[in-house]
Amino acid sequence: MINPSEALSRAGINDIPTGKRWQISGAWEVELDRVTNWLRRIANENLGRLGGNSAAALDAGRGLPDEIVARFGADEAAVSPTLMDKASLGLLESSAPSSRSLKLLMVLKWLAFFSELMLFVLLWFLGFGSGVVIVIGALLALSGFLMGFGAGNLLIGYEEGTSARHLWAWTSMIGGAVSTVLLAWLRASGDEEIGLAALIFPVALALVIALLEALEVLGGNRFRRLRESMFRAQTWFASARHREKFNEGLWWRIYEGEVSALSRNLVKAYQGDVEVEGIKR
Repeated sequence: MINPSEALSRAGINDIPTGKRWQISGAWEVELDRVTNWLRRIANENLGRLGGNSAAALDAGRGLPDEIVARFGADEAAVSPTLMDKASLGLLESSAPSSRSLKLLMVLKWLAFFSELMLFVLLWFLGFGSGVVIVIGALLALSGFLMGFGAGNLLIGYEEGTSARHLWAWTSMIGGAVSTVLLAWLRASGDEEIGLAALIFPVALALVIALLEALEVLGGNRFRRLRESMFRAQTWFASARHREKFNEGLWWRIYEGEVSALSRNLVKAYQGDVEVEGIKR
């Protein structure tokens, strides 16, 4: 049941059901449901407040359609026809990474992270160093994160044609790369038995972490950017539909129909034919 205080609020991006996320009518369907429920509640309240007088309840609701269109469809937004076409044809959805692929990248990234950590736990357990090697393993994994985060943001800057991210993205990527090499060298130095393996394998895992983090950062940003564009198109579509339905008189017909239906049920309730719940008397 819709909270009355939110009944006439515009749909937010997180209010759109997952199945309607990439449909041009997603926001409109949410707002239509809110308006219909709001009109039903107001009809019930007016009829009860006015003692079941349907004519008086109808008079009390004359301004409701104007209130609705003022909230949802009064402003003429600067609509982008190109964006509306892309949204309607499903081009935004096809350009966006799927939420499943982003979740898979996240799972693989954390799997690589814990593999890196467990490798150094194993080395410690087998006696190839003190507990410090576990700390080195954790720092190596974090260096991979840092490197991938920087690389992902560099790719975002290239994709969007902006340089705002470049300085700190380069700093992050280079810092992560240098840390990875130094930590691997620190672990391998002075240990001739596992020197080569201790250098190559941990670095490879750190690079895998970096790659997965970069792909997740890039994909997540692309998904958010295209989703926000889709939501703008959904809002424009919803505003146009609100104005259209206002001009068609839909809001008044809904309110009038609710008052008539409630009034008939109320008469039957007084006559003892039916028991009506929710009608304020």
